[in-house]
Order: sequence, then structure tokens, then C-alpha cells
Amino acid sequence: MSTDPANQNQPESAQDSIETDAPQSPRAFSSGTGAVCQFTGIIYMALAAIYWFASGRLHLPVKDRIDVITEYLKPENIVFTMATLNVLAGFAGGFALAAFGVGLQGEQRSSGVGAMVTAILLVIANIIGAVGCVAFGPAWFAAFVFTVAAAANTILFLLAGYSSAILKQHPPPPDQSIVDDAWIEEYHRKRRERRGF
Repeated sequence: MSTDPANQNQPESAQDSIETDAPQSPRAFSSGTGAVCQFTGIIYMALAAIYWFASGRLHLPVKDRIDVITEYLKPENIVFTMATLNVLAGFAGGFALAAFGVGLQGEQRSSGVGAMVTAILLVIANIIGAVGCVAFGPAWFAAFVFTVAAAANTILFLLAGYSSAILKQHPPPPDQSIVDDAWIEEYHRKRRERRGF
């Protein structure tokens, strides 16, 4: 028993709980990454939706009506095309990140891989958007926004990759709620013991 005067005034149950605290699970980082991915995905979807509805007030209308899909690639329309594609990518990527974030909080390694793939695709889309805005605009503010988004998605990629590696090295315990043959056999054995035969 401890002879520390500070511990002598504490109940034994409190001392026992202090001495027997279990170390934090190494998978806690993956759960935290899942929460970050989920929150970021929701933010991406919200920003994409807000920008989509407000874009008519933020940009001047195109000079000529676009009737052919190839006209989206004209130099005077390419910035709008880049913005539209990145808004769609941001909404779809945000939805995917939110879904994979929930999976990571449930300690599913496949969700970490999915979050990595989603993040790297968003990085590619952001880089293409930034380069397009500088080359065909130049739209410096939009290029800056795309660059910041690419940096944020790179961080998400690294977090998801590390979380996936943690879950590979320290897999979660098997699901105790699965009813298999061994569980049924154990159930019947205990039932027979209670009945006395």
C-alpha cells in the first residue's frame, strides 16, 4: 500500500482506479482523424452548396450563351468551368470524406484507405483548378483558394494514411455481437448447466 500522505486520505477504490488506469488505445488517433474527416466533409458540402447558390452574384454572366459542351473549354469560359468542376468535386468529395470519417470512428481500416483516395483526388482537382485559374484568368483569388484547399486535403491525406497504418498494426478486437456456432454452443451449454442436466 502506498505511504504517500497525499494518497492516505483517498479511499482505496480511488487509489485502485488511479493505479489501474489502462493506457489509451493506439486506435484513438484513428477515431480522432475520423471526426476531423467527417467535420471537414460537412464543411466542404456546405461551402459548395453556398457557393453554388451565390455564384450568380459573385461572377459576371458569360458573354455568349453556351450551347456546345466544347465551348466550356474556351479561354474566356475556362475559369468558370474550373470553378464549377471544383464545386462538384468539393461536394462529392465532402460527402465521401464525411462517410469515411464515420467509418474511421468505427475503426474500419478500409475507411482510412477510402479517405486517402478521396483526399488525393481532391488535391489533384484543386491543383488543376489553381493552374487553370492562373493560366487562363488570371484569377488570383480563386487560385489562392484552390491552393489552400489543396494544402488542407494534403494534410487529410497524411492523417488518413497514418490512421490506416495504425489500424493495420493495431486492428480492433473482433466484433463481440456476432452470433456464430461457438457462441450458440456456449449458450446451450450454459442453459443446460442452469437446468441441471
